[in-house]
Amino acid sequence: MMIHSYTLFTSEIDDVENAVQDMRRQLEEIPLQSHAVGVLSCHYDYIAGGVAAAVCEALPFPVIGYTTFYQAVPNHGGLFELSVTVLTSDSVRFGTAFASAENGQNPYELVAAAYGEACGGGTARPSLLMGFVSAARPISGDAFL
Repeated sequence: MMIHSYTLFTSEIDDVENAVQDMRRQLEEIPLQSHAVGVLSCHYDYIAGGVAAAVCEALPFPVIGYTTFYQAVPNHGGLFELSVTVLTSDSVRFGTAFASAENGQNPYELVAAAYGEACGGGTARPSLLMGFVSAARPISGDAFL
């Protein structure tokens, strides 16, 4: 099994169109295989300004991610960046899920539902799981783990 990894990035924090164009231009250079997923990381302002949502919508694969204060990609780094790590493979299938906890919600049921959604009802057990848990969660991180 082989997974290829590529990086897309933009510094266009205030211009949705230019950010999407940056990503599309870089995506043209990537030889996507049968399956692909993106792991987005960005400063929160990309979410507040709509850039992150527009980038996710423009990409031809599912994207999941998190916010952070600093980004570094080959030959570039800074505080106000958005990057997408693209994982692509012919032999590995990827799944994503998003779950939002409400106060008092059973964390085990929440995680079980997200796990089922990410696995897509498949019978094979995943070989790798990556979880992104918000710092602003209503229950402890230990409950999620």
